[in-house]
Amino acid sequence: MYRTEWSTNFKKGPNFDIGYSLTINDYDNNGAETTFYTNQPFVRLDWSFAKSFLIKSSYNYYNYKDTQTTLNEYSFWDIDMLYQQSDSKWEYKFSVTNALGTKSINRDSFNELYNSTSSYVVQPRYWILSIKYNL
Repeated sequence: MYRTEWSTNFKKGPNFDIGYSLTINDYDNNGAETTFYTNQPFVRLDWSFAKSFLIKSSYNYYNYKDTQTTLNEYSFWDIDMLYQQSDSKWEYKFSVTNALGTKSINRDSFNELYNSTSSYVVQPRYWILSIKYNL
């Protein structure tokens, strides 16, 4: 796996992490060689504003392919929005997971008899409202 990432660290304003990851899986099964690549650009956001709000968001794009053909493309976007006043014990959080509604992902595996690529169904989009009280 190869990975690079750039980040900001501002005291005021949004902070970003931007990066790219490349995973290469080489399989050799008695001379039948297969290579799978997963290209994954990603971005994350943390942003505190108006003294009481925090937005956290992450986006990951996956391009899954063999040496010639893209086998699948999918992405995930998760969002959290939190509200808590500085002197309050109450925190309110609204979250969305899988905001883009991705339906499946790919995984490849290898053993002494064969290599395979499988598609897995992922959980659908969820909207969550949380209320937390700190004792």
